[in-house]
Amino acid sequence: MQFGQGLNIANNTITGNGGDGVTVLSGSTNTITTNAIYSNKLLGIDLKGDGVTLNSATGATNTALPNLGQNFPELLSAQVVGGTTTVAGLLKGAAKATYRIEFFVSAARDSSGYGEGQKFISATNITTDTKGTAKLSATLSVVLSGTQFLSMTATDAKGNTSEFSGISRAITGQVYTTITDPKNAKATIKQGLVNVRIERLDSKGVVKEVTGTDSDGNYLFIGVPDGTWTVKPSSKTGTFDTQFAPATRGVAVSASKPTVSGVDFTTYSISGTVKDLGGKALANQLVILSELNRSVKTGRDGNYRFEGLGKAAFTIIFGDTFSPKSSLVTLPTTGVAGVSPNARVDAQQGLSLSGRVTDVSGTPLVNVRIDLLGSNISPVVTDKNGMYQFDGLPAGAYRVAPTASAGKFNPSSCNVTLKDKNVSGMDFAKLAASPAPRGFSGGDS
Repeated sequence: MQFGQGLNIANNTITGNGGDGVTVLSGSTNTITTNAIYSNKLLGIDLKGDGVTLNSATGATNTALPNLGQNFPELLSAQVVGGTTTVAGLLKGAAKATYRIEFFVSAARDSSGYGEGQKFISATNITTDTKGTAKLSATLSVVLSGTQFLSMTATDAKGNTSEFSGISRAITGQVYTTITDPKNAKATIKQGLVNVRIERLDSKGVVKEVTGTDSDGNYLFIGVPDGTWTVKPSSKTGTFDTQFAPATRGVAVSASKPTVSGVDFTTYSISGTVKDLGGKALANQLVILSELNRSVKTGRDGNYRFEGLGKAAFTIIFGDTFSPKSSLVTLPTTGVAGVSPNARVDAQQGLSLSGRVTDVSGTPLVNVRIDLLGSNISPVVTDKNGMYQFDGLPAGAYRVAPTASAGKFNPSSCNVTLKDKNVSGMDFAKLAASPAPRGFSGGDS
């Protein structure tokens, strides 16, 4: 549709055109309001028919352009709160002048990055200050999403309507953890994390906007200005700061890419079960996450769980009397879809193996090293009473022996099999040193 001077186009549906929805070729006071303009090949409204007419930096009128080159509003932000969207914007125009601002939502974006107006939402009037600047603030009875695009027009008191503003930019994503599918124990599903604080920061690290995740872990920044931004989640797991993977993400928003979706973050966990010697759940057992100085106690079912962990290596400590005594875990454990990236580390009270080392007279020998031959278990040394003890051993066969550098012992080593009971009395006695050979001198008798 092409128009010239002093026309009023209102309450129409303008769609499916092979060019612009409305082209204003010349003249002024062409008023275009409360229409549904969408799915046109080119712009929704085009002043002069030559593509997007960018705003005048000062807001001054331009008699060489149709509708005096009326500036469109600039969208600064749009915040979804409950069932409404709060919009902030700016308009440059004539000093102390009143303008009608109309708000529209479209289901598709124009390839130019500037809007059409599929559905008229509402309108408001704003007045510029002595410098020709008006700040815009409005609450719309609509909930925007990353697949809906907000746009605006401005019309001055004489009826000159602008082109559509740049469409709203958006950043969307989900914050989640991975759990076992309740319907399929061999599969995993994403579980959204609610009330996670999400910050949008500029290139200097200054927080420009804050939102939070909903009940499904989803978040949305709407009305994001063009540029490169950093998105950062933060939350608490109990009294501890939650770690996320990744910790931050960089996002570039532009007219050619007004919606950036899939800006997701996840968090991992380490869990397991602690059992006693008989294989029964061990309650109230302390488990330590070394790197973060965190600890939990097992429940009545013997289970423990550390949540809110990022991409890193962690040491889980159960204690000297358990097998394993500790375990090094790297998260995520896998990058395979459908396989849990979380770690599971179980522990069981270990068995002990002990004995005494003396000399032939029964005097205890101190600081004698005792090895479990053929294993990677660290050696121990005897105490002031000649006693030694290995703790936290898993069931299995062992060969225990004093180190060869300590001399010869009786027995030289012992074989023992640990099953479900501790073993003691694995004693060693150091043999007396053999006397040195006597020398003699030969001669005639």
